[in-house]
Amino acid sequence: MVNVPRFREEIRLPIFCVDDCIATFAKERNLIYQALYLDELRMNIAGSEGSYKINFSDDFLDSLRLYGGIRLEKISEEDCTVDGLKDFLGGNSSIIMEFKGTECPWDWRYQSVDWGNHTFLIENWDDRKNVFTGKDPFYHKEHIELKISQLMKGYVEGKAISGCPIEDHDILGAFRSKLIDEKEYYSQLEHGLFLLFSAGNLSSVASALKEKDQFNDFGIENCEMNVSLLNCVYSRLRYAILLTFLAEKYHLSPIKESVVPVYIELSRLWEKIRNKVIKKFVSGSYTAEERFEQLIRDVLQKEREAQMQLIKISEKYGTEQ
Repeated sequence: MVNVPRFREEIRLPIFCVDDCIATFAKERNLIYQALYLDELRMNIAGSEGSYKINFSDDFLDSLRLYGGIRLEKISEEDCTVDGLKDFLGGNSSIIMEFKGTECPWDWRYQSVDWGNHTFLIENWDDRKNVFTGKDPFYHKEHIELKISQLMKGYVEGKAISGCPIEDHDILGAFRSKLIDEKEYYSQLEHGLFLLFSAGNLSSVASALKEKDQFNDFGIENCEMNVSLLNCVYSRLRYAILLTFLAEKYHLSPIKESVVPVYIELSRLWEKIRNKVIKKFVSGSYTAEERFEQLIRDVLQKEREAQMQLIKISEKYGTEQ
C-alpha cells in the first residue's frame, strides 16, 4: 500500500485518502498516479456579486488517463446496487469508495462524529461471506470487509478505477506545456480573489448560512468557500508530489531542492489566507484590509516566481538532451 508524501505532518485529517487509493492502485500495476496533479494549480474565480466562487480545472481525469494509464469514472446511481457494484470488481478494476465517516467502522468518526466522508478501495466480492473486501491505504489496513447493510448505510459515491494503456509517455513534456507562464493569468486571479473576498460577497455568504441556520463553526467549516480554500492549500502539496516525482525520474535536482519547498510554503500561505477569511466570518467584519490584500498579492507573486523558475529549469533540461 502507498501513502503519498505528506510534506506537512501537522495536517491530520484524512485529506489524502483518495490520493492514497489511487497511488496504491497505480503501484500494484506500475502506473503513474502523479499524472493526477498535472492540472492542480489551474483555477479561476467565477460568478457575480454575492455569489463568486473558485472553480478548479477538470482536466485531471484526462491527464491521469493519458499520462498515467489510469481511468476514473463515476458510478451512476443506476449501478449503485450490490449487483451493479460487483460488475466493477475483479481483474484490472476496483472501486474507490467514498463513505460516511460515521458509518465506517475503522474511521475516527465512527458512530460519534456525523461529519465528513472517508475513502478506501473495494476490490472483490466474497461469495462465501457475502461481503465486499478491499483495503484502506490511509489507515494501513491490508484487509477490510463491508457487509451489504453497512454498505447501504454508509455509501456516498463510488468511482470505478481501472488501468489502461498510457497513451503519451512524455509526462515531462505535458508538465512543461501546462506550466503557467501568462502574467495575465495571475492578474486576473488577483482581481478575482479581491472580488471573492469583498465585503459584499463575504456578507452574502454569511447571510446565506444564517438563512439555513448554519452560521456556526460547523457551517462555516463546511461552506463552499472554506472547502475551496482548503483545496488551494492541498493543491500546493499535491503539486509538490508531482514535482518530486519529476525531479527523481528526470534527475532534475534543482526542482526538488529549490522549488518543492516553495510549494510547501505556499500551502502554508494559502492556509493563512483561509484563516483570515474564517476570522472575518467570526468577527462579522468584512471590510477590505490592506494587509490582507497585500498577503494575496504576495502569495500570487510567489506562485508566479515559482512557475517561472520551473520554466527555466525545464528549458535548460530540454537544451541538454
